[in-house]
Formats: sequence, structure tokens, C-alpha cells
Amino acid sequence: YHEVIEVVSGKWLGGSVLFFNMAALTFACINQLIACS
Repeated sequence: YHEVIEVVSGKWLGGSVLFFNMAALTFACINQLIACS
């Protein structure tokens, strides 16, 4: 049971990191567009 929790929390953590990276990338792109325009 404990191992299941670890796997689920690991997947959730990985998903959060991926989402954060995507958000940061999108924000950087928008920033670049604003700076260039």
C-alpha cells in the first residue's frame, strides 16, 4: 500500500513539474513576443 502511494505521488509530482515547465516556457514565449513587438 505504501509503495502504491509512492508511485502515485511520484507520478503526480512528475506531472506537476512537467506542467510547471510548460507554463514557464509559454510565459517566456509570450514575454519574448511582447518584447519584440
